Amino acid sequence: MVSLNSLVYSVQRRLRDSTRDGAAVIYSNGCYYLNTAAGVSTDVARFDTLVDWGTRLVTAGEERTAILAYTRAIDLYRGDLCTGDDVYAVIERERLRASYLTLLAWLSDRAYQDGDDAAALGYALQLLACDPCREDAHRVVMRARVHRGERAQALRQYRLCEQALRREFEAAPEVLTTELFNRIRLDPTSI
Repeated sequence: MVSLNSLVYSVQRRLRDSTRDGAAVIYSNGCYYLNTAAGVSTDVARFDTLVDWGTRLVTAGEERTAILAYTRAIDLYRGDLCTGDDVYAVIERERLRASYLTLLAWLSDRAYQDGDDAAALGYALQLLACDPCREDAHRVVMRARVHRGERAQALRQYRLCEQALRREFEAAPEVLTTELFNRIRLDPTSI
């Protein structure tokens, strides 16, 4: 209990100047809580709030503003939670990771649709850095590279996709990915 009290005191002292009203941590009914009324939050809570806000904006047809919410959420994501063996923490880590990857895929597709090949490429490569087996991201990279006049890089991306899938799953790329590769190889102007 002494170390918990020391930790709470340390948190209170460190956050004293950044809270709006009162203590950063409050004790109530035998539990400690972050004082959200004082403006204390976590990056996970802010991430979820931004994702929810962006999703509501997309549903309302306000995709430009949703892009801002989603990019702010992505900026908060600093990697997977360190969870140990706690099953609930592992589930939370995977939920956050899946949400992050979904945002990157949406932003990549949206940028590609808007003709912003540089942004599409950036988001897709960021997605592939976390999950090298995402064929949808490989296809965006291939298309964006062709539009940027980087045909050889687009063809090379297919080989990277092939290697990742073989290494991880002993599987071949989807038909859509192989068809895109063949179109790039035979007639890149059709992309």
